[in-house]
Amino acid sequence: MNQTERFYKIDQMISDGKLVTFPQMQEALEVSRTTLRRKL
Repeated sequence: MNQTERFYKIDQMISDGKLVTFPQMQEALEVSRTTLRRKL
């Protein structure tokens, strides 16, 4: 998954209006905790 796809997926997850946990985002994006923190 490239950077643009990750940002799109993050935006989708947040825009859905549901509570999204950090571990859920990590799993969906297939990234480490450190990478996710940088992207956010």
